[in-house]
Amino acid sequence: TFTQGEDACLASMVPVLPKTDERQLLLVGALPDVVEEQAIGLLEAMGIGPIKVLPAPRADDDLGVGPGTVYALTQPFLGDTHDALTRRGARHLPAPFPFGDIFKKK
Repeated sequence: TFTQGEDACLASMVPVLPKTDERQLLLVGALPDVVEEQAIGLLEAMGIGPIKVLPAPRADDDLGVGPGTVYALTQPFLGDTHDALTRRGARHLPAPFPFGDIFKKK
């Protein structure tokens, strides 16, 4: 799943997402359903929310992006998606998974 194809697909979705000012956490990258559900459950148990996922589990999910969006990449090699989200005003939340912070600016 850590492919340039996934990155290209996700990056192409970002420009057509509706604009939102909602404060939210966006988890970015394809995950197995059970892993996604567990991650959301753990984050919600810590009081973090609302949480959205890209790609959304369902086509009719209410997913938007904007200046209130903070996103964490759940897969490596999502550089184009990272850039597309940043251009939309979202803020990257560096995370030490899966392989460390590969997007740290020098």
